[in-house]
Amino acid sequence: WRQHILPLFQMTRDRIPGSDLTDDELTITWDWRRADPDTALTAAKELLDVLIHLTASMALKVAMTPKSIVIRDGQIGKGTYYNNQLASAEWDFLLAMGEDFEEVFASLPASAFSVQVGMKLSKAKCNFKTVHEARQLLAALAEVKAF
Repeated sequence: WRQHILPLFQMTRDRIPGSDLTDDELTITWDWRRADPDTALTAAKELLDVLIHLTASMALKVAMTPKSIVIRDGQIGKGTYYNNQLASAEWDFLLAMGEDFEEVFASLPASAFSVQVGMKLSKAKCNFKTVHEARQLLAALAEVKAF
């Protein structure tokens, strides 16, 4: 699927100054945080429409966050990774926080802390409006001294 999808992301990146493309083993992400918001949002909607139609019969997951579009194999995700690699470990403290972590939030034990960044419905226990609030929490946690 990558050979068909990657050129679409590259063309979108190339026509939107300030946008960026990340292609790793599991995902392709087009990010427009540093681009003109109006131009980028129009391009994002166009790309999203094309991706949804193109991938309708494929086992791929397309997601749009406030400033990016991500596509990945639908069988692989953060929740799957947590369940396969981390769930069996014993944790003194477990925090999951992010803009697109619903799969993880759904997988977490009741003792875990979960924070949705950005105002949307979520399985997370807490919701922060902004990334700034999330960073403040992380800074406060970094100050905590273990006994």
